[in-house]
Amino acid sequence: MDALSSNADNNNQEKSEQNIKQQLSVLKGIIESIKSPVFSVDKEFKYTSFNKEHAIIMKLLYNAKIELNNNMLDYMTVGKDHEKAKLNLSKALKGENIIEEAFSGEELLSRLYFEVTHNPIYDHDNKIIGVAVMAKDITIRKKAEVKLQTSEKCYRRLFESAKDGILILDTLTGKIVDVNPFIKKMLGYSHEELIDKELWEIGAFKNISASKEAFIELQSKEYIRFENMPLETKEGKLINVEFISNVYLVDDKKVIQCNIRDITERIIANEQLLIAKVKAEESDRLKTAFLHNVSHEIRTPLNAIVGFSGFLNNPDLSAEKRKNFTDIILQSSDQLLSIIDDIIRIASIESGQEIIQENEININLICNLLKEQFLPQSINKNITFNLKTILPDDEAIIITDSTKIIQILTNLIVNALKFTQQGYITFGYMVKDSHLEFYVEDSGIGIPLNMQDEIFKRFRQVETTDTRNFGGSGLGLSISKAYVEMLGGKMRLTSELNKGSVFYFTIPYKKVNLKKLPDIPNIKGLHFEFKKPKTLLIAEDEDSNFMLLQELLSDMGISIIRAVNGIEAVELCKSNPQINLVLMDIKMPEMDGYEATMQIKEFKPDLYIIAQTAYSTEADKNKAFACGCSDFMSKPLKRDLLLSKINEQLLK
Repeated sequence: MDALSSNADNNNQEKSEQNIKQQLSVLKGIIESIKSPVFSVDKEFKYTSFNKEHAIIMKLLYNAKIELNNNMLDYMTVGKDHEKAKLNLSKALKGENIIEEAFSGEELLSRLYFEVTHNPIYDHDNKIIGVAVMAKDITIRKKAEVKLQTSEKCYRRLFESAKDGILILDTLTGKIVDVNPFIKKMLGYSHEELIDKELWEIGAFKNISASKEAFIELQSKEYIRFENMPLETKEGKLINVEFISNVYLVDDKKVIQCNIRDITERIIANEQLLIAKVKAEESDRLKTAFLHNVSHEIRTPLNAIVGFSGFLNNPDLSAEKRKNFTDIILQSSDQLLSIIDDIIRIASIESGQEIIQENEININLICNLLKEQFLPQSINKNITFNLKTILPDDEAIIITDSTKIIQILTNLIVNALKFTQQGYITFGYMVKDSHLEFYVEDSGIGIPLNMQDEIFKRFRQVETTDTRNFGGSGLGLSISKAYVEMLGGKMRLTSELNKGSVFYFTIPYKKVNLKKLPDIPNIKGLHFEFKKPKTLLIAEDEDSNFMLLQELLSDMGISIIRAVNGIEAVELCKSNPQINLVLMDIKMPEMDGYEATMQIKEFKPDLYIIAQTAYSTEADKNKAFACGCSDFMSKPLKRDLLLSKINEQLLK
């Protein structure tokens, strides 16, 4: 029995060992089949098992060829890896189950990410005898997560820095789940006031019913757009926005993104652009009308001048008709000259060449001369023409630009005569504080209210059609207003249609001490008697202009010498000491009048030289005086003015 029992025990032991070997073989096969690193260590950190994947990793990371019963930590040559492995294994030997993410391979071209599990190994007495470790390779998943996080960071950065307002809504409820800073700034609400609110709750979208309908449409179509939607900010300011909303799929969940762009400035810019376009078109229309008008205004007197000049050659023309035709030619010449003067003045103003030339003037004297000048025209039209001056002569002497004052008053009086068919015209001035306020009042046709600002603009007239009843270039008021402002004043008007107009303008009242002004000779019927013979040099290259001057001075008893260019003028002045006065044309061949004047003044500093030129700007006049001229006249020359200036120079 004993032998039999012993054999049975031996057989059982062999079977048990075989079973254990078989189980170990199966277990080893299972471990080897796992595609992740798996190993186990005893309480002294010695390998009790490992699979090929773990051996490969250890070779890759530490260039280690591991073996059973060797201490795992001895293979780990990287200090931080050694310490971390020791810590985790020690915790597991104390009964902790540890699952953590780890990475390794910083020195490699790419990192390896693992989810590492440490589990204690128990014997049949439930005592811990080692640690089983499985490292699951999660590199692919981890890199995808890193990529996703990077993408989310980029999106967040764009979301936060976007210059459009962005709202993220829940697709089902329509509640706001996220907002960017720009929308908070745009609407004036805080983050807390927007989050978890429905769009129609925050107050910006006032039409609740329309907003809910739009939300239902968005849920259905997954896209909605409004080109111009009015929104109200928290402070109650209305802004115009472009509203675009789309439905997106994020992590298998639908969300709504609303992009809101403030287009208020764009709308204002478009409106301003439209206004500018209308103004440009209106300006172009006015300039076209102005050119048509100027063409008509120039050709009309020119037609009369050319036409009636041809009749004067008829030897059979009666004396009466000759006089009438001559009067028409002179009147048309004045009209043509006035138009040309206006065009030159407005060009000079717009180019910035006009300057103020202040001098002492008597405004009473100027007003009386203007009354005398325009009285005949008013009598011809049966219009009462009045002048009202309130200052005594000794207080009417002021410092200002007399040329511009006369031009302003002339333009206003001419306009009043043009547009007044009956009644009266009154002009004068009043003292208001430190200013003089001039006025020209008429009982004419008046100006509609909508045109009272327009008529002061360039190229602008009340009448702009081909059926105009009144002539003129339409520049007179623009010139006058510009001159007034240059003098430091303002221009205004009051008018009522069919009842008349009053034009006012102010200038500073710069009063001077009492000073007797020289008497201005009456230019009507000038006659000179010189005690000694006078010799006049006319420097003029144009034959027709010389013949005109010769004819104008034919009855004055003055000897006339001619020079056809500047060089000849200089030589004649050197060789003829008896020359008393020079009429110097500015534009001449070989040497111009400016240079000729300077050379003559070098050897005859006291010789009187009057510049006579087609140039008429203040700059031309100043240049002539700077070169040594005693006086200045613009062509075409007026006989009375020419004789007055010659008389003034020769009688000095």
